[in-house]
Amino acid sequence: MEKYSLTYPKVISGLIPRCGLMSRRSLENLNINPELLDTSLWPTVLIENLTPEHRILFLKRKKAIDLYISTEMKVKDIETETGLRRDEIHRFVKRCLEKDELGEVMGYRALIPYKRVKDYSRKNFPDYNEKVFKNYTGAFGLLLDTYPTLKELIIDSYLNRKKNKYEIIDPVINIRNLHKKFIKECRVLGIKMNEYPFNTKTLAKKSLERYVKNLSKSHFVEVAKRNGDQAAMVAKNTGIGNKNNPMFVRPLERVEFDGHRIDTSIAIIFKTPEGDEVVEVMNRIWILSIVDVATRAILGYHLCLNKEYSSHDVLMCIRNAIFPWKKKSLTIVGLNYSEKANFPSTLIPEASYGVWDEFCYDNAKANLAKIVKEKLVDLIDCSINMGPVAAPVRRPIIERFFRTLEQNGFHRLPSTTGSNPQDPKRKNSEENAIKYRITSEHLEELTDVLIAEYNGTPHEGNNNLSPLEVFEQRVARGMTILPTASRRKKK
Repeated sequence: MEKYSLTYPKVISGLIPRCGLMSRRSLENLNINPELLDTSLWPTVLIENLTPEHRILFLKRKKAIDLYISTEMKVKDIETETGLRRDEIHRFVKRCLEKDELGEVMGYRALIPYKRVKDYSRKNFPDYNEKVFKNYTGAFGLLLDTYPTLKELIIDSYLNRKKNKYEIIDPVINIRNLHKKFIKECRVLGIKMNEYPFNTKTLAKKSLERYVKNLSKSHFVEVAKRNGDQAAMVAKNTGIGNKNNPMFVRPLERVEFDGHRIDTSIAIIFKTPEGDEVVEVMNRIWILSIVDVATRAILGYHLCLNKEYSSHDVLMCIRNAIFPWKKKSLTIVGLNYSEKANFPSTLIPEASYGVWDEFCYDNAKANLAKIVKEKLVDLIDCSINMGPVAAPVRRPIIERFFRTLEQNGFHRLPSTTGSNPQDPKRKNSEENAIKYRITSEHLEELTDVLIAEYNGTPHEGNNNLSPLEVFEQRVARGMTILPTASRRKKK
């Protein structure tokens, strides 16, 4: 955005809002973005966290800044009103307009007592002849500025950057070994033993620790690789902005789809041509689900008993989410549907055969099949949002649902395989599947009841309303849902 020289004529012409009036001669030569003068947009300060003395001092400074920027009160009157000197007021105004490390205006944060706005910049190294006390503040930064190769060594070693493919470095270097490399390089650079960092007690180890800690903030994704591929993936696919936290209110505005491997074993019972009964154990079962982002309601699901789900399974899940749901005939003793258990397609007439505007899923092979894309675009007429594989942060609602489903249902089965190989719940899972004859039919019945109950259970994300209640209320308020036929006619 273009920056203007802050002068009174431009204030009069309307380039700066009235709330940001600041025609002080001492600041006329500063190039300031007019938006920075709107104090209502400045970051706020939680004064409750300040000590009583600091709180009084902060509020006095804030009052002076507000009077100086937002009013035409004379500076001498502001001095009388707040007790601050003219030079203090000018200094605090300049501090408020400074930028932080993220490029945001400091605002009222610059008025906090003892708050550092800029990093200290040292010009000379500590005097090694000083015996009583040595002030090393800023010495480490000066050292890196003086010897750029030393700074490069620290960054490359900590972030695991290789200069050439034949170079061997620590995969994840710790501070102790990094400090050894740092000291070795200082000797190579010819730094004398009576000079910084050799004239310090810890050889600048503490300063090195603080420096790499700041590297973790400025090189977030690269540092995340130190904790494994999963951490790097999460870091790479997260960030700030509306893209990560959009607000969806209308039902079926966006849905999330994903597949999840169920942590349980089931017994497959069949008979040979000779009439003998054979029991085989299967522990690779997938559940595919579609959830409405706005209401958290599960629209439909599909169980797959293969090692991997296919494009056909994806289409079956989409079909089940559109067609009205029907209760299953339950054969498990004691298992039944409560009065609140249901699906939107059955409970809410407008949701019957209703389709969504946006379909959000990952780049799994089955999802990328041409037939899946064609059905979504040609029949449903929705947009497709393809996110990265194994990145649950992009589909948080469906991932949280799978976790709830496991905790409330599948992990409580005697044949559960647990959440990991060390989980004690997985003990004798295959033997229990055979012993209790837990079949695919039983799993289908249990899954249907669990999901129907989930839809009718109060949800924290819905202010303790159930997904069905939220869905029903928003449709009643006039939020329309287009069925497939109407959408095709409209197109």
